[in-house]
Amino acid sequence: MEAHWETNTKGGAPFAVIALPDMEAEKNLLSLDIPDGLSLLVTHSFGGRVQGLKEFPKKDRPNVFILFWSFRLMVAIGFILLFVMVWAALLWRRGRLYGHRPFLRTLLILHPLGFVATELGG
Repeated sequence: MEAHWETNTKGGAPFAVIALPDMEAEKNLLSLDIPDGLSLLVTHSFGGRVQGLKEFPKKDRPNVFILFWSFRLMVAIGFILLFVMVWAALLWRRGRLYGHRPFLRTLLILHPLGFVATELGG
């Protein structure tokens, strides 16, 4: 799900925030990385070793493009729902939660996103 192809031998593994994984070439065509970020997430150290996808047989690898982007969409939906809850808390504090029409319309539109996020992450 992280589109990490090479096992890092020198330093930490970068975390790809945005990438275009290419399964045929076994690399990411475009990538916006956080240096040592994946090592920190996986091993809790900046220089930790993270095994790359190339160490697994091709037949055992998932579709990296679909897995990479479905996970990121799931996380994005989670953040959207978090921001809507903060908005709800502010409206509730002001006593306007049930009468604020733009918020209620937003809830109608965003209602299915929880189900979509569940399917993307499952």
